Amino acid sequence: MTALTTALGLIPLLYATGAGSEVQAPLATVVVGGLVSSTILTLLVIPAVYKWFVPKPLADTIISEKAVARLNRAKISELRALDAGPLWVKS
Repeated sequence: MTALTTALGLIPLLYATGAGSEVQAPLATVVVGGLVSSTILTLLVIPAVYKWFVPKPLADTIISEKAVARLNRAKISELRALDAGPLWVKS
């Protein structure tokens, strides 16, 4: 919104024909061009480039429910083995 209001405010300078317009019109052209290009970069280019460099979302790397169940069964069996006591003690 700020870039838009600034660009709209510079439109009279772009089309000015009075005294000093030979300096103000090129300056306004550069400022409006910079505002437009920075807005396009911010809204379109940067998000597209960001997707190339950021790893996959966490949701894509979460393991399946079956794998979680297998891990839980393995942990339970390990805990049962530990609960049995030391190997040198006979029960």
